[in-house]
Amino acid sequence: MVRNRREILGCNKEVKKLFQAAYRYLTSAKQMQDDVESMVEEALDRVRFNMLLISLKDELVNGIDAVERKARERHLFDSAITPDGLVDYIDTVIPGNYIVYYLKGEQGAASTELLLTLAKEYGLKGYDVELYHQPLNPDRLQTLIIDRLKVAVTVNPKTADGAYKTVDLDETLDRAVLEGRKEFLTSARGLYQLLLDEAVKRINLAKKMHDEMEKSYIPNMDFAAITMLRNKTAARIRAIIAQSE
Repeated sequence: MVRNRREILGCNKEVKKLFQAAYRYLTSAKQMQDDVESMVEEALDRVRFNMLLISLKDELVNGIDAVERKARERHLFDSAITPDGLVDYIDTVIPGNYIVYYLKGEQGAASTELLLTLAKEYGLKGYDVELYHQPLNPDRLQTLIIDRLKVAVTVNPKTADGAYKTVDLDETLDRAVLEGRKEFLTSARGLYQLLLDEAVKRINLAKKMHDEMEKSYIPNMDFAAITMLRNKTAARIRAIIAQSE
């Protein structure tokens, strides 16, 4: 470790720089996504959207019996921006026996409002809900799951083929307004993808450098001591839990 000290410190400094650069690219990508969403929001026909939302509430929520219990609302992520790009595990989050409603088309504030509204309606009837957020912008929702009813509503296109029903959000948009923004939309989407790709490149390079740095650590690690420390810590935690019961 002493012999490799300079290389380790240098590598660690470079990894930090790469992550900082990646975060700047991600911040810019999020701004491009915001730009797209703002243009789509201008094209949203609020009356059509409200009618669609009412229809979904009638179909999904209004017909189920309320249960006398306080519902729990959990907020999680089913995807992440990784060294391998955008990765999601929607196939493990939504089991094959669930009834899936796939929200097709432009996503953003409207799809988030739809998912959040349905979640609140289920909560009022006493059903626990899980809400999965977008990694680039956690204010945006991607998936709603009601485990007790085996129901999921999601914008994830991986669910399209096996979905019970596809809900086309584009039907709530004024196509003429979108057409007037076509050039700007194309440009913003292209920049978004470019910025996201550049961020991933830097995250990937940072991981490779970190893996190289770890080669200096692994031969000098006392894994037996780590195991003993882990077991000792777990025993302390169990003792604290036992005392509080």
